[in-house]
Amino acid sequence: AELFRPVFLAGVQKFFVVHNHPSGQVEASPEDISMTKQVIVTAEKLGLTCLDHVICGGEGRVFSFRESKGHLWDGGLR
Repeated sequence: AELFRPVFLAGVQKFFVVHNHPSGQVEASPEDISMTKQVIVTAEKLGLTCLDHVICGGEGRVFSFRESKGHLWDGGLR
């Protein structure tokens, strides 16, 4: 609910999820993958679209779920 509150308050239908890994590493953990799946499914049920989940790390490095695990959006959850 906390994740979707700002989306509804902003009145938008499409959003990004972004978080940082204080370790500086950008590899997605199993928990990151599980949470991303939950966000995508819940967003769809609410009529919203999660455009990407981005992990920010050290030295300007980022990990994009859309680029690396696009199958999550392309029917990979079903």
